Amino acid sequence: MRVFLEASYRELKEETGIDADNIDLISHATYTDVIPSALKTSVGFVFQARLKKPIQYEGYEMQGNEIAYVKPFTRPDLVRLLENPEQIYRPDFNVGAINFWLNYMKSPFDVW
Repeated sequence: MRVFLEASYRELKEETGIDADNIDLISHATYTDVIPSALKTSVGFVFQARLKKPIQYEGYEMQGNEIAYVKPFTRPDLVRLLENPEQIYRPDFNVGAINFWLNYMKSPFDVW
């Protein structure tokens, strides 16, 4: 578990330039894609963190090349997003994770 948390701090900083603390793993899942001639299995992790300082998201530029866009979500934003799952990347994986988060996680933070 510690390896995943350490990697989440490092990747957040490398890819976004954002410093955070109190990173916690809140869910994980495994999903399998059937592609011609093979099965591709992936594991996804969802983390929650508190930013060390507020950032301005509008026009924010990423530090790395793997993330194109960052946006915070409030609880009502996530509820609205579930009403239109076609807007969710990998809905087969992420709809379940978002539902779990909304129904079972208690967060001290207003924004995720």
